[in-house]
Amino acid sequence: MFKDSLSKEITVILVIKLFVILLIKFIWFAQPTLPALDTQPIVERVLGSGEKPSEGEPR
Repeated sequence: MFKDSLSKEITVILVIKLFVILLIKFIWFAQPTLPALDTQPIVERVLGSGEKPSEGEPR
């Protein structure tokens, strides 16, 4: 399969690099990075909860 030692060394190095990259991916990027989002306040804000926001004092 390998004609010379250079191609064998390159193949071994590439396999090791692939293993390290996959290991890093599974260690650091396995969990979701964003926390769970409560959608109820967003729905109330977008669709309106029936209350009008107070406008405060006129300028």
